[in-house]
Amino acid sequence: MASDKNPSSNAASSSPSLDRDLLAILAGTLPFSNIEALIAFFLTQAEGHLARIRAVLSEANLAALARQAHSLVSVAGNAGAMA
Repeated sequence: MASDKNPSSNAASSSPSLDRDLLAILAGTLPFSNIEALIAFFLTQAEGHLARIRAVLSEANLAALARQAHSLVSVAGNAGAMA
């Protein structure tokens, strides 16, 4: 019988979506309002990156797709999000 605590029982739970170490550093150095602003900025930026990714996908422009994906990952990483 598989346990919920067994990482192999659920692939999604075995890969974290947040960098807890980075978030702890942010929490230790920034006021909560600044962390909220950082996350809001990430969400705003992500919308633009996703729109550009959709555009370059429709053009089949793989070089531009790679650049946009890299930019999105970079912005996400600054906010503590992980791929």
